[in-house]
Amino acid sequence: MADALTNNLALIQPQQGGDSGTWGTILNNGVIGALDNILGSNFSTSITSVDVTLTTTQFQNAIFIVNGALTGDHSLILPFSTNSTTVAVGGKFIVINNTSNAHKLSVKTAAANATSGVVTVPQGQACALYSDTLNVGYDNTGLPASVPAVSGSPNTQLAGTAGAANVNASLAADFNAGQLYLCTTTGTASTAQWVNVAGQPGFNTAQNLALSATVGSNILTVSLLAANTVASPTVGNPVTVIFQNGTGAIGTPTTSNITSALSISTIVGATLGSQNGTPFRFWVVLYSNGGTPALGLINCSTLSGGITSLDEAGSAVTPTQMSAGATSAGVFYCANGTSVASSVIRILGYLTYETGLVTAGTYNNAPTFVRLFGPGVKKPGDALQNITATISTPTTVGQSNTQTAVTASITPSSRANLIVARGIVYVQQGSTNAILQWSRGTSPTLVGSPTTSGGGGVSSSGIVSSAPVVAYDQPGVVSAQSYYIFAKCSSGTIIVGSGTVFSTTVNSTVELIELMC
Repeated sequence: MADALTNNLALIQPQQGGDSGTWGTILNNGVIGALDNILGSNFSTSITSVDVTLTTTQFQNAIFIVNGALTGDHSLILPFSTNSTTVAVGGKFIVINNTSNAHKLSVKTAAANATSGVVTVPQGQACALYSDTLNVGYDNTGLPASVPAVSGSPNTQLAGTAGAANVNASLAADFNAGQLYLCTTTGTASTAQWVNVAGQPGFNTAQNLALSATVGSNILTVSLLAANTVASPTVGNPVTVIFQNGTGAIGTPTTSNITSALSISTIVGATLGSQNGTPFRFWVVLYSNGGTPALGLINCSTLSGGITSLDEAGSAVTPTQMSAGATSAGVFYCANGTSVASSVIRILGYLTYETGLVTAGTYNNAPTFVRLFGPGVKKPGDALQNITATISTPTTVGQSNTQTAVTASITPSSRANLIVARGIVYVQQGSTNAILQWSRGTSPTLVGSPTTSGGGGVSSSGIVSSAPVVAYDQPGVVSAQSYYIFAKCSSGTIIVGSGTVFSTTVNSTVELIELMC
């Protein structure tokens, strides 16, 4: 009578009282040797155009390595038990998928009949699996979570598989033209649906960007860094910036990947229009430069109300190389010795010296703030806040400069920003001239230029005029600042602020605006 075999691993079970004189051979070959293979050996097979079903002897291994260039989706099949035609072998094992071509390798039992208990092993992956004699499953629920990467255009490169919770979370990923894609819907190589997860479709902010500002030997150096490493970008870890095309008739973006160190340094004496002991802000820009991006700096504020705008909409600029003579606000500068062609720009961020420098152009301390540009960040000339007031209190003014009731208060958010004070001020006067001017505080600290309202009688109640008064000021503080209209006249008296003429009440209106610089 032949010895029986175990259901799962086909180990020999010597019959009691039999196999006289052969027990050692049977145990060594049919049990002990087989167990050694089951616990540590591997078996290699090739799958290309047809499924492969293991034999019970081949199943006596710990690891199954599958090679071959797949021509379609195929399976590695676990055999029926030696004692059954309906139940397959069971146990734990590992499958390594070393196949090629964009097709699936599945593992199932002969008993599953391709309708249930089928799992997929992603290419290049090793999966710990088990068989319960009917179904095949992952040894750890939900594994593997794999992302096989491909190159080229994702819409024609690979038919991807979307992941699902606890069920073979296999994803296809592609990095193309500086953008990361994941497959979301299974399909053929031409119909699989992909989503851009790099966050930069169209014209958007720079990706993986960080900025640093350091000083040494009285020189300021601004460097572009990769945000995830806070180090210089590399080919494998670039900073990606999208530029406008720069061609009037084309609205498509242009992608630039920065893959090496990039910086710009000042030169001692290069003030860029900043002044001694006065807060200032430098904007950091990137020039497209014909596909070889270059860093730039610009001081957009002249302090007297002139603010240079930064246009990313495609208007090209030609920067000036940094030198000791770089002393102008409103001028785009590039690194010394770097020739930069007429270029469109991207705004990367800004750095602020909230208390300025003792000697402008001598950078002996680091900036107070370094900030990235992005959604919600104001550009130079944008209004940060707006305060308005209507003045209904009249002030009688003589020939001495007098504080009137025309006033409003504002708290700047940065010492480097400008405050624009403007008002339509009521003046009732006779033949005298009225002189009006803004003051910061009651000292007075006069700012802006005086406005003169000429006299000349037209009614028994006196002339009523609405005089526009405007001033630009940098208070250099971040505390509440009150602005007042100071007034005087050439002779007699005038009434400023409010009054009644022809039975009509006329009030002054004023506005304070904080401008980003």
